[in-house]
Amino acid sequence: MKGSPSLSGRRLAAGGGGRLVLPVVLSATFVQLLNVTVAQIAAPAIRTDLGAGSGAVQLVLAGYTLTYACLLITAARLGNARLCKNICW
Repeated sequence: MKGSPSLSGRRLAAGGGGRLVLPVVLSATFVQLLNVTVAQIAAPAIRTDLGAGSGAVQLVLAGYTLTYACLLITAARLGNARLCKNICW
């Protein structure tokens, strides 16, 4: 893979790989919004199945969203640390 020009650190540093950043970020944002929207649509079923009030459902959805966001940030940070070490430097 060292001879591949698409993975060359110089090309990425010069901006050659920057064209992929925006589509990847937009795709991740879309998937996250879709995921949270599905959870929000399922809120009445969650309320019925758990027999909980609206406050409890809000707490469940907030915990779900917060957990998802923390895992997403952690995965992005780990990916950045690994890929930057191998590609950028």
